[in-house]
Amino acid sequence: MLVPVRSSESLESSVEIGNTAFNYNDLSDGVYSRINAKTVEMGINNFVYLAFNSSSEVFADKNIRQAVNLAIDRNKIVSTAFQGHARVAYTPFNPDWYELVSKDLVVSKDVAAATQLIEESGVDITATEISLLVNADNQFKLETGEFIKEQLEVIGFDVTLRKLKASEIVDALNEGNYDIYIGEAKLTPNMNLSALFLGGNASFGISNISETSKRYSQLLSGNCEIMDFINTFNEDLPVIPLCYRNAAVSYTNSMQGSFACCDGDVFADIHTWSFK
Repeated sequence: MLVPVRSSESLESSVEIGNTAFNYNDLSDGVYSRINAKTVEMGINNFVYLAFNSSSEVFADKNIRQAVNLAIDRNKIVSTAFQGHARVAYTPFNPDWYELVSKDLVVSKDVAAATQLIEESGVDITATEISLLVNADNQFKLETGEFIKEQLEVIGFDVTLRKLKASEIVDALNEGNYDIYIGEAKLTPNMNLSALFLGGNASFGISNISETSKRYSQLLSGNCEIMDFINTFNEDLPVIPLCYRNAAVSYTNSMQGSFACCDGDVFADIHTWSFK
């Protein structure tokens, strides 16, 4: 039986006392509350990334984007800002995707290498203040923004965190009123990245004539392999992959099942569920 509830808090209480057997929370509001019930993580196809304003003079330099990539501690973002409800990403693809199995794609934080890249670029990153746009309504992303600000300041950037309500962010992006921003795109199960690189609804600040976009078009047409695209992406870095989010599934202590479900079909294995 499906039961309507008035709020997430009342639903959590309902699961705790056993009135509701199962609750799926995609954690899209950036809040997780631990409850007295069994909980399992579910990997979902929501890609969280740091994107640049393609018209920014500072970030037009590839070495600067590479430096940003090396300055960021993804593990800290996942474990602390997202409270463990995410998986570290080093490419735009879901790290659980079968096509990435056995491929070494890890990018480790390296402040010394990041500093060297900035010196080699000849760009004076201290000459201008960098604005980082972040969703103030989402605690996960707000803390991620704080971490990125700290990590970029270590390598010499002067970063201002612009905390906007979710309803204000699209306007700011459309106006180009930012240097970098924390974005999120929900991708389809076939890992199509057109929303990011071919002018789709997540392509704010991302040029659709970049080397990455050209290579992605080749990938779609079958004229290159996945690693060819990833290598081009890693060289170009129009966005910095941060993580893929998780959802949380909670269920009453008397309930049993394999819960091998997915965000596309939360009740996929409901036939295996039972009660003690």
